[in-house]
Order: sequence, then structure tokens, then C-alpha cells
Amino acid sequence: MTGRAIERASGGSHGGVQRALEHLVAEGIVTRERAGRAYLYRLNRDHLAARWIEGLASLRLELIERLRETVAGWELAAAAVVLFGSVARGEAGRVSDIDLLVVRPTAISANDPLWREQVSALESAAAAWTGNDARMLEYGVDELADGEPVLDGAAVEGIEVYGSLRRLLQQAHDAAETIREVADDEADSGDAYVTLLVHAGIAAADAICCQELGEHAQGESHTDAIALLRRVRPDGDELASALASLLGAKTRAGYGHQPVNEQARVRSTRAAEKLLRAARDRHT
Repeated sequence: MTGRAIERASGGSHGGVQRALEHLVAEGIVTRERAGRAYLYRLNRDHLAARWIEGLASLRLELIERLRETVAGWELAAAAVVLFGSVARGEAGRVSDIDLLVVRPTAISANDPLWREQVSALESAAAAWTGNDARMLEYGVDELADGEPVLDGAAVEGIEVYGSLRRLLQQAHDAAETIREVADDEADSGDAYVTLLVHAGIAAADAICCQELGEHAQGESHTDAIALLRRVRPDGDELASALASLLGAKTRAGYGHQPVNEQARVRSTRAAEKLLRAARDRHT
């Protein structure tokens, strides 16, 4: 590389880069050859320090490998983990953060102690490995939104450490398209659509309870069904809230004088998806 190419790649000043190159040439670590009006600089691979210097140059690859090994060993598996930002782009500087996006499966509560311990340990390990601050950005699968800049940027430029953020975002996009297509005609399809979501959510709740508790709610009592689902661990509270939201929508869709609006349809869809994902995760 020429001196100017090294300046552009390193972001250093002309004087600083030239002084560093002069020092490396004097130590024999770098060779210098004239090429027209410029000089070409190359690493002297016969030098005793060459392999350590090359090792330092491959630190980013070593970081990615360590992240993958660590996350693959989690007891509570993530839906996806992505390294993004300047480190992923190969543009990190001395004070750049290690940006990690962690996507939590639907079946795991955000407050689950083991999950929180895993995420915190990964943050500490990344900082210890690099000497840079690690910044964790966490989403639940049901919180992924089509068209959100941070998520879209991570999917495009990020390095997938575990799972596939691109696949999860495509699923979120497909779900959003389905909602828009089915709910275009609010007056004709809105109530029927929400009613179908309610039935799907109730079936998913029963499947979860049978799998985790060996029983499911009997009778017509909504309160009993919600209370039983709340006993499921580790995500019973979140699932019970989703079921309560759906059952409230059932009353409005079935007995209200006005068709349900778009906000209610979207809210019901998210609640049903949460229950369906949790049921599917437990049976795969």
C-alpha cells in the first residue's frame, strides 16, 4: 500500500502516518519500495513479530468467533443475535462501542433471571475481550417492526452471530402485509377477523397449559382461563396479558354496535401471535 492509501484506511493524519511508517521501516517490520513517485509499504512476514501483528489485524474475526461460541452455549437460546455498527462494518476506532442486537424468543420473559444473566454476561465478556464498551439492544420477537431504521440497518450491514434477524424481519413484514390485506374492508371483515384471532389464541393458550401444567381451562370463565395461564413459567404473566387482551376484543367484536377499528385489530393480532408463537416454541 502507498502511504496515502494507509492514511485513508487508518484515518490518521499525514504526519502521524509517515512517522509511524518510518519507525516500522527502521525496525524492519515493514519494507519500503519506490514505485514511481510514491513508496509501497508491505509487512515483512519474515520478521519475528509478523504473526503477532497479523493476529492483531484479525481481532475482529476473533471477536465474532467468540461471540458465536458464547451465544451458541446459552441455556435459553436467543431468536437472533447480530453484531452491527462500526465494528461490523470494519470501521471501528479505538473508542468505538461493540453494538449487539439481541432478539428474545416469545416464550422467554424479558425479566427471566437466567435470560438477564446471559445477556449481562455477554455484555461484560465483549467489553473484556476488546477493552471497548459493549452496547446491548434487546427486542422481543413480537416487538420486531417492519421498517424500523435500527433493525433494518442491522439486518443489512450486521453480522449474524446467532439465528437470522433477516428471516425474523421478513416474517414481521409478511404478518403486517397479511393484516393490511385481511383488514382492508373494515366493516365487512373486521369483526370476523378479530373473532378468528380470539379462537386461535384460546386454542394456543389451552395447548400451552396442557404442555406445561397438564390441564387446560374448563367452562366459560375468562377469569379462570387467564389465571391458569398465568401459572405457566417463565412467561405466564405476559401470555395471560395477551389472552386477557384477546378475550376483551371478543366481547367488542361479538356484541359491539360498531365494527372494531384498525388499532383493535392490530392489538389483537399481536396478542394472538404471542400466544401462537409460545405454543409453537413449546412443541418444536
